[in-house]
Amino acid sequence: MNYRVPAALSDTANPSVIPPLIKALDSPDTSVRLFSILALVRMNAHEAIPKLQEMLTDNARSNLGKYGTVGETRDAITMIQAGKTYPDNY
Repeated sequence: MNYRVPAALSDTANPSVIPPLIKALDSPDTSVRLFSILALVRMNAHEAIPKLQEMLTDNARSNLGKYGTVGETRDAITMIQAGKTYPDNY
């Protein structure tokens, strides 16, 4: 999966894309995992929280620079729990 796919899926706002986004959290590609996290936040996907909690110790870093490590998902979890989202231009 290309790292751009998660954003495209979340743009659909169709809840049926949430399970594939959660599955993408297991991708060996760090960028796919990071963009899947962002997409799940955009979709306010509460069902992703257990998997996101498992990822808190993932220290893999994206080669895309500003996004940090996969393990920096605490903010994502907090945002989903609070019903907040990232802007469309993440």
